[in-house]
Amino acid sequence: MAKRRTKKDPKDTSYLKWEILGRTIVKHTEYDEHIVTQKKICVGNPAETFETVETVCYRIEKTVEKPPAVKKIAKKKSVVQKVKEAVTPKRARNKKGQLVADDPNTPENEAWEGGVAPPKKKTTTKKRKKS
Repeated sequence: MAKRRTKKDPKDTSYLKWEILGRTIVKHTEYDEHIVTQKKICVGNPAETFETVETVCYRIEKTVEKPPAVKKIAKKKSVVQKVKEAVTPKRARNKKGQLVADDPNTPENEAWEGGVAPPKKKTTTKKRKKS
């Protein structure tokens, strides 16, 4: 049972070796508490090695199954929204998403989807007061 590895256990490197000497698992309702006795062997300097024994305590949370997700119902569009979408012209785009320009040599307007550009808005000029 001491050899069992978890995600929290340290990993060996080129200069550090880890040995699990013992493990005690205390079960709780929301998590498991692991008490691990491990030996760290430092072999960074070939002339001398250092060994350290330590006891580590850590928690591993238990996975809780989530209830199935509730599907969201899409809202139905009102008649006004449908008419507005049908009437509102959109600019034409190419595969890259760039706006397409109108070709003046053709009768159809390629710059707008459906070939019809929106009507131009009339601008009003303010009359100046004579002083």
